[in-house]
Amino acid sequence: MNIADGYLCAKDFGASGSEFTTTAEATAGSNVFLLEDVGDFQVGQEVELRGCNPFVASFNLWGPMGYHGHYVDITDEVQVRGWDGSNGTHTVYFIDFDSRNPGVFRWSNDFARTWSEEVPITYGWQKLSAGVEIKLKELPCWAEGRVITIAFRNSLVGKIERIDGNRLTLNVAAATSAQCIIRHSDTMALQACIDAAVAEKKNVFIPNGHYRLSKSLCVNNPTSITIQGETATNVLLDIGEGDIGIIPGDIATLVSEKQGAGTRAQAGACIVLNGGLEVNIRDMSMRGGMGFDQRDQAGHMITKGASGVWGFYFCKSNALAVWSTQRVRVNNCHARHMSAECFYCCSQSRTADEEPACYTKLLVYENCSVEDCARNGFNNNDYAENTQILSCRVRHVGGDSWEGSSRYVVIKNSYFRDCGAIACGNLRRRDEVMERLGTGQHVIADNVFESSCKYGNFPNTMPMINASACATQVIIRNNTFVNFNSRAIRLKGDTGKNDLPAGNIIVTGNSFNMTAINEPTDYRYAIHISTPDTTISDNQIYVNGDTDTNVTAIQLRDDAIRVNIHDNTIVGCGKGIETICCPGKVGEVLSDRQFVWRGIPPLPRRRSHLYRGWKMHMQNGDMITLDSVDADTGIFTLAEDYNLVSGEMFDLTPPDPCWRIHDNIIADCEQPLDMESLCGDRAFMRDNAIN
Repeated sequence: MNIADGYLCAKDFGASGSEFTTTAEATAGSNVFLLEDVGDFQVGQEVELRGCNPFVASFNLWGPMGYHGHYVDITDEVQVRGWDGSNGTHTVYFIDFDSRNPGVFRWSNDFARTWSEEVPITYGWQKLSAGVEIKLKELPCWAEGRVITIAFRNSLVGKIERIDGNRLTLNVAAATSAQCIIRHSDTMALQACIDAAVAEKKNVFIPNGHYRLSKSLCVNNPTSITIQGETATNVLLDIGEGDIGIIPGDIATLVSEKQGAGTRAQAGACIVLNGGLEVNIRDMSMRGGMGFDQRDQAGHMITKGASGVWGFYFCKSNALAVWSTQRVRVNNCHARHMSAECFYCCSQSRTADEEPACYTKLLVYENCSVEDCARNGFNNNDYAENTQILSCRVRHVGGDSWEGSSRYVVIKNSYFRDCGAIACGNLRRRDEVMERLGTGQHVIADNVFESSCKYGNFPNTMPMINASACATQVIIRNNTFVNFNSRAIRLKGDTGKNDLPAGNIIVTGNSFNMTAINEPTDYRYAIHISTPDTTISDNQIYVNGDTDTNVTAIQLRDDAIRVNIHDNTIVGCGKGIETICCPGKVGEVLSDRQFVWRGIPPLPRRRSHLYRGWKMHMQNGDMITLDSVDADTGIFTLAEDYNLVSGEMFDLTPPDPCWRIHDNIIADCEQPLDMESLCGDRAFMRDNAIN
């Protein structure tokens, strides 16, 4: 194929694109390897050997419980020795200490699918498996609860210096004597081509081939570059068995750095974009290290000694990682078998008053696909602007299809099946500045969602579209849900202490076929509403055949104020329109007039009602009027003295929910209207046709 002017060809820099693999005999301490077949290896090429270089890739101490995601590198708290590599070339051990059961630990080497339970702590060398032994220092932290993670690898990357018959001489030596696997690694050649293209302000052409990567390809501060594959189905960047990432790094620290990225956090991505002005990536496929059937192992691990330990931290693979590059377009690129976020962005951010020198202003994915992956499909874990997912396909993805705390997102004309939620928001910040410019603005339009939402270990219980955690100005329109046996849309006002509640949402013109096909029917709703300022209109929600009592068409919670539900057609559901109570819980009692918020009800935005005049309906039948809540401290103040009890539950209602429910058609539902909540009988209802 002729290479266009302005392009550098990866082959000219020594990239092989070869799938050739053979066995090699390695001798400890020697850089000479005896091959079964030399094949197409050439002097100067990079190769990877698996099985002759066992080492500890990461060694970390997590916890205690409640400090989400907190870890430190182990220094002298624990010693480890003896891994022989007999249980694979990449093995992770998890040693879990439960504060409720001190004096023992449990351990797993299959990402928490199975555990060896209640191993007594001896403070001597203790055997695990595959030759691994650990020795704990006598410290109080084991009784407090902790998790130790040890990631082992058994690989060696080197450059061919000489070929004599079937003897290869490399620039690195084997650590152990072993029969190992040797194959091409094209990282060095591809990186040289990219670096030259950036320096010369040219583009990169990658011919058809299977390009194994030992580590990420980095594009540093490009002015303008296009990385072009010859054909999308025949150009494969494969990092599945390369130097996959260990531990994600501190994102808050990384985005404050000049380039917005650190080597530790970027490890595992096929391509990393560090800053720069403009990048186009076209016509290629990328492969990582964990598939859809491993979504439980890549997800959040249920440990007893620490919280926030995710499996993909220890085998991280992404297709693309973008760090504050201003304009990025990704066209006809396809990700498979990724353990972490396939297409990921983390950017510095502008505020209502300031704009950084470099941040992501445009990020477009078009005609791309994500299939057979353990975690998220698309992810903006930041405040990048103008992300567009257009005409893409997402199937068999174990995490979110899209997780977006970024601004001004458009998801259109795409197809989603058996994959996780489209999560709008997920910001984990409630700073005052976030109320001025906002974030999580989404338009989700003209897409098809088929079958169900399968998120990690929670299939069918998560919603397909989830607007929460700071999301605002969300429009969900003209989408089609086909044979949907999961919760479809959740508009979630109640969020944690680190989030602003979602609001200002329009759901219109969608078609929900909530029929369960060839599987047992699960409890589900088409639309749940606990957000203020929400319009639900002109939707069709139905079940084919017999009425399905597990389906609720529209569920409305008492704290959702200024809600307009009109001109919807609802057929064959267990419940047509249902209202439910809004629960609350008294936290620490400060006085007869004040208590601290305890997670529910939602902690409001500063520019909101602040619960002025809202009613607390206590379990003993008392009704208390709230004066207000401090949106920063979470302290609720009552209008009058009351004998509060910490931990007591109550239901919360607004002075006027201002619900308008009119001109809907509800037919063949077991309960067309279930309005039994505290606000249910206060809705303004007219001209609803109920069969």
